[in-house]
Amino acid sequence: MNTSLLNKEKGEMKDGNKHGKGKMDFANGDKYTEDCVNGIRTGQDLYIFANGDRYEGQWKDDKKHGKGRMDFANGDKYTGDFVNGIRTGQGLYIYASGTRYEGQWKDDKIHGKGKMTYANGTIEDGMWSNSSFVG
Repeated sequence: MNTSLLNKEKGEMKDGNKHGKGKMDFANGDKYTEDCVNGIRTGQDLYIFANGDRYEGQWKDDKKHGKGRMDFANGDKYTGDFVNGIRTGQGLYIYASGTRYEGQWKDDKIHGKGKMTYANGTIEDGMWSNSSFVG
């Protein structure tokens, strides 16, 4: 997180580090409600991006980690697992178009066992590799 763009900050401190609940407003319009331990985001937090994207979920070592929900400004939504800031594990992605994917993710890509149900009713259920259906 680039704190040089910080416009306003308030919250609890311990030994000169953010520790506990806090809130930050950035010059670019991003807003962040945090839970920090010794200056590092950890716990359940909410980050609202200036572009309208919104993440609510768990953080560990200053990265999205664990269960979370990402609502995108374009209407897409992802609910599922994050590891070190990227979608990895089990998740549900609902596209604004009505298409939905439920299954495994790896390195921010659809990868592993999963089911894509397209808005027109077509279904692809099986194995995926790097966001491509392989059967």
